[in-house]
Amino acid sequence: MKIGCYAFLVLTPLLLAAAPPTPQQYYAQALAVMRALPQPARVSMAATAVGRNIGVYVGPQKSEPKMATFVLGPGLASTASWTEHYDAASNTSLIDTKTAQSLSGARSIFDPTWYGAYDWLRYGFDGHRPASAQNAPSPDSQLKTIATLSVMAPGAYRISEGGAQQCPDGSPGHHLQMAARRDIDAHPLTDVTIDEHTMRICSFRFRIDKE
Repeated sequence: MKIGCYAFLVLTPLLLAAAPPTPQQYYAQALAVMRALPQPARVSMAATAVGRNIGVYVGPQKSEPKMATFVLGPGLASTASWTEHYDAASNTSLIDTKTAQSLSGARSIFDPTWYGAYDWLRYGFDGHRPASAQNAPSPDSQLKTIATLSVMAPGAYRISEGGAQQCPDGSPGHHLQMAARRDIDAHPLTDVTIDEHTMRICSFRFRIDKE
């Protein structure tokens, strides 16, 4: 009886996993998703301001109690939280705080849209578009691009991994830490959380310095 010797050559496909995106690429992908979204008719959001060596106040104005104001200064609480309900048709926001509800927010910091970001960049966070400029520039996609490229541009930041972090609604999120490469006043973004399922940005954190 002969015993045969056989050699088998098994060819197994080599599957190379794609390299995971860098923090810079991941953030750029999320920005592209956000910029592709249509302008919503209504926006609701929650915000918290934390003062570092300075106090923060969000609530009724003394001169106009039905209007909301945002103030940084000494002798105030270290944090302030509020919710916003923005209506695009009327271009108004209703602000709810712990002590006052349904305040009207006219400042750009109380406009949670891309257009509000544009006004913030041009007129300051405590300002708003003057009456003479209400129709210029007109709300179009260019404003969205200007706001994104100015304050949120990937190239303006050193971006590092922040690990897993839940979105405000409890969805699993991906946290990125941001550090301005040059002018922190022009690029105040410090943290971003991105919903892992939708690739939408679910929370921002900005730094506002006051001289």
